[in-house]
Amino acid sequence: MKLAAFIVLAMLMQTKVEHYVFTNFERGVIKYKTGNPLTAMINYNTLTEEMVFKKGDAYMAMTETAKIDTVFVAGHKFVPEGETFKEVLQVKDKTLYIRYHSTAVAVVAKAAGAGAISQNASQLSTKSSKGIAGVYNMNIPEEFKITSANECYIKTGKGIYQRITNTKSLEVIYPGRGDDIRKYVKSNHLELNKVADLTQLIEYLG
Repeated sequence: MKLAAFIVLAMLMQTKVEHYVFTNFERGVIKYKTGNPLTAMINYNTLTEEMVFKKGDAYMAMTETAKIDTVFVAGHKFVPEGETFKEVLQVKDKTLYIRYHSTAVAVVAKAAGAGAISQNASQLSTKSSKGIAGVYNMNIPEEFKITSANECYIKTGKGIYQRITNTKSLEVIYPGRGDDIRKYVKSNHLELNKVADLTQLIEYLG
């Protein structure tokens, strides 16, 4: 293998992937609808969309989520929705619901002639992602590229949620402030699928 091709391949294999909300498993509390709460080392897997707890050296996804009321971990609050969880944030008078989600793309390096390396990629579904060896470990195999696809919602009424995808979707909640929203987003280089950026914007809008 020529040096250039070796360097490209080495860079590909050393890529660190992130598919958990927190950098490490954090001590958290699982509050059940009935019975005593449970303390555990917890993290949220954005690929499988499961709350995961660590027991010894093993990683296990939480089951029977219908029995869970709330999960508190590292100052964050999560509530179950079916088998998945959403984070709940209170910003000013707005309640945000964050769906942490990511996709895995299997990247296969192939020789392309003249010492070059080409890459073929195929995206895995959430169900297929559960079949990745080590998907519950902090670092999954390097041949998978992880892309964040978080979704942010603002509760606008009982059982009514407005998904925030762009500035126009925010105008539904803040009528007449479209120009103000666009100017602030542009001048501060905000990305509305990022929780910190959306929180900053809502803080500004008051």
